[in-house]
Amino acid sequence: MVPLCRNSIRRQLPVFAGKVVRKDLVRKVKVGANVPVFVLEYLLGKYCATDDLAAIDAGLRVVNNTLSSNFVRSDEANKAQSMVKDKGKHTFN
Repeated sequence: MVPLCRNSIRRQLPVFAGKVVRKDLVRKVKVGANVPVFVLEYLLGKYCATDDLAAIDAGLRVVNNTLSSNFVRSDEANKAQSMVKDKGKHTFN
């Protein structure tokens, strides 16, 4: 695998909008989340496919909020039960 320089990435972003995934961000988010990698790659491609650091930070916040509200870890089963009890219904992914 040949490392890409920053200019090469900037040329590829408009062509592959929403499909560029930075693997360093996948590793960064994966450490705290117990979700499949393809889910992380989809969310990061949707919200963090840019080279603007401010946009990446905002996208990471959206990704983390999405994961925390839609995915339940196995050790948080009681939390999931209480969400269903409070709301009456909830969709789990």
